[in-house]
Amino acid sequence: SATKTVSENADEVGVAPQFDKMMALPGKEEVPDVRNDVEADDPDETEPSNTRPRRATSFIMGHGLFQSPEELQAIIQSNLRERPYNVTNYYKNTGIFQAIARNHYFELTSLALVIGSSFWMAVDIDFNNAVMLHEADIGFQLVANSVCFLFTAELLIRFLAFENKRNIVHDFWCMFDLILVTFMVVETW
Repeated sequence: SATKTVSENADEVGVAPQFDKMMALPGKEEVPDVRNDVEADDPDETEPSNTRPRRATSFIMGHGLFQSPEELQAIIQSNLRERPYNVTNYYKNTGIFQAIARNHYFELTSLALVIGSSFWMAVDIDFNNAVMLHEADIGFQLVANSVCFLFTAELLIRFLAFENKRNIVHDFWCMFDLILVTFMVVETW
């Protein structure tokens, strides 16, 4: 017949079996043959059609990539039930440092210190002509040392509030503050 389908031409040329080999994934499994209407051209085929290599389509359709809806629903529900991350969960339950670190005014003071320090850097860049801090006017030295002391005190209070000191490495902002304070101390003191 002059009008053949693409799949018939592919089977005659031998492209379909090569494509099947390309798409085969490691391992064998029982897969029903979906090409019942196509007869095998090779009578020497030693592998039964129901144990051919596992294809990518069967892998995607439920044999490993996607979980069952019940398992997926259980995972989503457990993730929704988990409490969101809060650094205060790692703080001690008693003591002066945890009380300070949990205080709302401490957070506001820390934020005001960051904002004030940012404005002070702008003033320092515009009006301080000294290259080194010890060569600067006394006002610049006092403010730089005060800001360095306050940031160090804030980090120390947060560090002492932790029940287990190893948990500080799990808090991004504490680690970020530690790096910034370290550079500030090296530069100032």
